[in-house]
Parts: sequence; structure tokens; C-alpha cells
Amino acid sequence: MMSDTASLAGLSANTATDPPLELLFPAEAPDLRQSSPHVVEFDRFVSRFGGSARRQALLAALSAHLGHLRQSGVAPVCLLVGGGFVGPNAAPGDLDGLLAYRLSADIDPASGVAAMRCRVPGLDLRFVPVDGAPEMLIKMACFFHTLYQSRDKGMARPSFLIPLRCQE
Repeated sequence: MMSDTASLAGLSANTATDPPLELLFPAEAPDLRQSSPHVVEFDRFVSRFGGSARRQALLAALSAHLGHLRQSGVAPVCLLVGGGFVGPNAAPGDLDGLLAYRLSADIDPASGVAAMRCRVPGLDLRFVPVDGAPEMLIKMACFFHTLYQSRDKGMARPSFLIPLRCQE
């Protein structure tokens, strides 16, 4: 895997006003791979955070809801999870997540919207399309990541980004 600065090979300051790369990536900056949100596969997320009956129930509800969304033509792409679910409490109140999705081309969009509006007890999901304006996807991901961390009463709590492309 390339380092953050190595992945920028070929990029250099174009004008005298462009900052040098060392200003963009100071030596004390955290390594991208070690920073939150952490990218983790669904199975690994379940094994890490499914350690109690309440957590297992929330994860089962999430898995069932993802299946319902797929059957309704909503293809989940990735899920950003944060808040109390990724904290130490064995019985979190809910699972907070931002679900990035793509609507299948062969469905009636109304059925997809209805599936996304379906509220599941214990799941607090928000939705953002990946095939829309990239600014909205980025803005919502940044907002929810910051929101999840701001509810921590001063604790540093990460969030987790779960790719769902192969999750059934």
C-alpha cells in the first residue's frame, strides 16, 4: 500500500502561490490509514461490535434491513457507523449510520424511496445517493462523521466505514 504522499506522486506546486506538499502533509499529521473513519469489512465489524445480545439484535436488524433495501431496488454501497454503537456500552440505544446507496435502474424509484422511509426500531439510518452530486455525498459523510464524534462527551470515538458491495 502506498503512503499518502507517495500516492500524490506527480503532483507538485504549479505556481508560486501553490503551497508545497510538506505544508499540506505536515510531519505530525496522522497517517490516513490510522485515522477515523476506519474502513472495515462487514464481517469484521460484526465480530468486533457484536459482543452482546443487544448489539447482535441491532446488527441482525441492520442485516435484514439491508436485504429489504436490496429487494426494493436500493443497492447499498457503503455504511458509515458511529455514535454510541461503537462505544463501550454493551447495550447501545441504537445504531447510527449514513448509508450511501445507488438505485437500481430497473425499479420504480417510488419503491426504493418507500423502502428507505421504512423505520426499523434501533436503526437510525440516513441515506445519501452515490450517483448524485459528489459534493452532497462528501458533505454528508463529513457532517455525520463529525456529529458522531461530537456526541462523545470529550471522548475520542472513531467511526467505521463499511463497504457493502458484496454484503448479502
